[in-house]
Amino acid sequence: MGSTGKNGRRRRSSRLEWERRAVTGITQEIRALDPLVQRKYLRDFRDAFQTYQCAITPAQFDEELLEAEVILIGDYHTLAASQGYAAHLVAHAASRGKAASLGLEAIFAADQPVLDDWWQNKITEQQLRSSLRFDQEWGYDWQPVRELLHTARRYAVPVYGLDCGPRSNLRAIRKRDLHAAAKITEIRERFPRRSMMALFGESHLAPSHLPALVRARRPQDKILTILQNCDALYWQLAVGPAGNKPVVRISDGVLGVFTASLFEKYDSYRAYLQGEPEEFGPLFSAVDKNL
Repeated sequence: MGSTGKNGRRRRSSRLEWERRAVTGITQEIRALDPLVQRKYLRDFRDAFQTYQCAITPAQFDEELLEAEVILIGDYHTLAASQGYAAHLVAHAASRGKAASLGLEAIFAADQPVLDDWWQNKITEQQLRSSLRFDQEWGYDWQPVRELLHTARRYAVPVYGLDCGPRSNLRAIRKRDLHAAAKITEIRERFPRRSMMALFGESHLAPSHLPALVRARRPQDKILTILQNCDALYWQLAVGPAGNKPVVRISDGVLGVFTASLFEKYDSYRAYLQGEPEEFGPLFSAVDKNL
């Protein structure tokens, strides 16, 4: 038993060291392909979440989820597991009787009439995708967003677009955060009995970014931020007996979950960068779209 335990620890240590080297190599390649990843807006996110308070149980997670009135979910746009986790949360909350709305960065608020038509089965999924110009305006994989939309409709969760343009300029990021905060506030005021779940790029969820703007407009609301696959925490946390990392409380009102390895996370972005369509041009950095 002792020998088996030691061998298991050695294998886990070996896998971890391999992943560290692989992730270091991938992130170096990403910086070479897209130097804007070093911009302050993105550093604000990375610097904010370097430690955590404690691991929490599934029951504690559910308690925080069900009590929250605004739930900000961090997304990594090139990682399908991120959108998949959002779909899981929508279903999980609905199955426990929580009334909620879902807001998406992936859809412009100006396209709400089209989204409403699809939600009411007035147009097909393909018509929705085409009318949103999803592939041109968002440019990420349709399938995980499609599954998220269908999950929301299946559980009678209304869906709202939260974003505005321009997406192609990091200097406009504050404008987009302000717009999203205003939309979240508007929807909460219209439907006060429904909590608001919003899926937005992880960098928007640095404490001084979107969360601060929402809190300034809705100080009475209990706001919960759920982050996925935070880099610093990933390396600090050991894998549990079930092969998963625990859910952690990073700070009051901020939880961390792990839905993929960091290798999968950054390899998805590298693959996206290497396949970036030429029509975006040199001024349309991929990092502008992957916030």
